[in-house]
Amino acid sequence: MNSSQNPTESNNIIINTSPETNNKKSFWKSSTKSQKISLISLIIFSLTLPLVTWVVMKEVRYRGRAAVPATPPITPITPTHPPTTTITPTSTITPTLSPDNMTVSFKVQGVSGSRPEQLFKVNLRKNSQILFTDNQMPIASNNAGTFTFNIDTSSFCTSGGTFEILIKSSSHLQKKYADLNLACGSINFDFTSNPSNHLKASDVNDDNQLDIFDIGLILTLYTDLAVPVAPRTPQDVNFDEVITIDDIAFPLINYTDLEIPGDN
Repeated sequence: MNSSQNPTESNNIIINTSPETNNKKSFWKSSTKSQKISLISLIIFSLTLPLVTWVVMKEVRYRGRAAVPATPPITPITPTHPPTTTITPTSTITPTLSPDNMTVSFKVQGVSGSRPEQLFKVNLRKNSQILFTDNQMPIASNNAGTFTFNIDTSSFCTSGGTFEILIKSSSHLQKKYADLNLACGSINFDFTSNPSNHLKASDVNDDNQLDIFDIGLILTLYTDLAVPVAPRTPQDVNFDEVITIDDIAFPLINYTDLEIPGDN
């Protein structure tokens, strides 16, 4: 052993540090105070995040179970039926015709089948005396195109003599049936067999004459081969609620002069 060797030097332990460790120390020493605080905060956040997540999820599961209400027991409901009401049928009251009545049947040009109720002007006249009048009498036709109405004549039948019936629709000229015998009891007048007794087309503007104005009014609606119209439209001559060439043809057949008057 060399006696000249320094004993102090022989007792020192030399610790070699790696370059990575030295770099970390150097980074820490060179960091500012704010950087050190940010780094420590990041480390703490990383360590506590799993714990916070676990606590939150546990709270959510607990609240979810608490929010589900308990299912109440279901009590079966026994249906109750209302008492049965016994309906006693009532007899249908059929209007009784007066023993003195008049039944009139007629046709209009262009109608050969069943039609719903149309409004007609009906007047019974004896000389200049009006025995009966109705300016909006609803009358429907049967499958043969026949319109029929009934009038109570008890208030004027005893006068006897002759009288006349005048009938007009909103689409036809007025027709007069004259020299009819007036009598009490049940009497019938049927004007359907002779075409000359049918109401002629067409008076659309209700002045009781057929002229160019009536035809023009029909043409204003005839904008297609078949134009649907409302019930009781005057231009609908055959009462089928559709304006077609037929509604033009019927008045043209009768339009033989500048003005074709209806009966008065």
